[in-house]
Amino acid sequence: MFKRQFLVIFTRFNPFHIPNIRAVSMNMTCRERFNIWRESISSFEFDSGPFYFTVNNTPEGEKQKRYSYPGRLMNENIMLSCTGFKYGNETKPRKDHPNFARNLLLNHSLHIELQETFKDCCLLKTLSYALDEGQNSLEYFEKGFALTFEGGHGESRQKIEKDFQRIVTKYEQSHYFRYVYQCHRMVKQLVTTSGQVEDEGIVIPLREQPKCHPAYLSGETNSVFHTYERAKEVLIECTDSAEIQGLVRETMATASQYIDEDDGVEKYQEQRKHPFIVVEGLDATGKSTLVENLALELNASAMRSPPNCIRERRSKFDALPEMIRRAYYTLGNHILTSEVVEKCATRAVVMDRFWHSTAAYAIATDTACGDKTVLPPEGHWVYNWPKDLIKPTAVIFLTVTEAIRDQRLNQRNEIKTQEEKALSASKLFRERLLESYRRMKNPACIEIDASSSKEEVLQAVKKKLKELEII
Repeated sequence: MFKRQFLVIFTRFNPFHIPNIRAVSMNMTCRERFNIWRESISSFEFDSGPFYFTVNNTPEGEKQKRYSYPGRLMNENIMLSCTGFKYGNETKPRKDHPNFARNLLLNHSLHIELQETFKDCCLLKTLSYALDEGQNSLEYFEKGFALTFEGGHGESRQKIEKDFQRIVTKYEQSHYFRYVYQCHRMVKQLVTTSGQVEDEGIVIPLREQPKCHPAYLSGETNSVFHTYERAKEVLIECTDSAEIQGLVRETMATASQYIDEDDGVEKYQEQRKHPFIVVEGLDATGKSTLVENLALELNASAMRSPPNCIRERRSKFDALPEMIRRAYYTLGNHILTSEVVEKCATRAVVMDRFWHSTAAYAIATDTACGDKTVLPPEGHWVYNWPKDLIKPTAVIFLTVTEAIRDQRLNQRNEIKTQEEKALSASKLFRERLLESYRRMKNPACIEIDASSSKEEVLQAVKKKLKELEII
């Protein structure tokens, strides 16, 4: 008799929806699907850190071996999980594929429904992936969500499993995984939605995390946009979705009035006569205050991203999947280019956020199920400035301690944004975000301690800009 049970449900949902692909075909047997996951590495992101593991049959000589698992897996919790993103060599997104954005939105809806249905559960992030024989590129990649439920026994456990099966069925999924703790080892069971166990294997913890998060072993599995063209393609695909086609079409129509795709960025760089200074940092580090004060001090123009012409739609895009959300912010950065050049003809420009924040938040979000050690290494292509976007003269990066940042947020007496909630809730997310900023190159961030007074911060920034002969 099993002493403790854990339920982790992975729905098979392919955001690229390409039929007749072995890895995602609904005609595959449950055992074939299980063999695919048996060859992969998986992870859960706990508050204490990520837990990476593989699944395999118990080696003959280790049938009695005990493995060490995170305490949260040992405390009689129920866990539920479902897929949010799927990628494989045969399921790469294509320009002519109309279902990519639609399926991202469906998975987003699934995520929201899980949150609303299981309000007493804690939402975790999960991933599963497999590398090719050379261990350099992805064969398979999947991100998802996991829920933990305290006190999973009897009727409570049964009700959660039944409710989850209802949601799985609603989204046309055929099976899930159950994790059972037995004799100091976790057993992963493949279970059909009718409750039949098809296969099982031992959860084997890994000693090390990957050297680079698998989301950044491909240019297609992350939300960082290095070209306007790629962002536009993602948004164009969204026009096939009745849910957001109006929002996206209006935004793209507005953008077309400001973005001249025929003009190269080199032309804009040559036309710029005065410094273009960007101020970056987490929420409540003093960015807006510094932008205002520095602009006054330099007789410069103060600007912000996203631009006013599409800013009123920001909250709507912030509620969408990360890739669509970052495509919107990329659009905003490119809209600002012509205005920056126009203003820099006569005076300096000081901008409140630009590409660095768009990229850093995407990297920190994409690298879930890992701490800062799994970020793409320094020098990785993801930290390079986009070739088709005007480059700042300098990027100021304001930092404060988390205690000071939290104190400032509370003094605002405002409803926290989605990003602010994520920053406050997850130490791992904050660490990944800060480190992502620090790894940006060409231009790199100039880090300034913003814990002192407004005037002291302003003087510190001016001193640094003078040292670099920017002002």
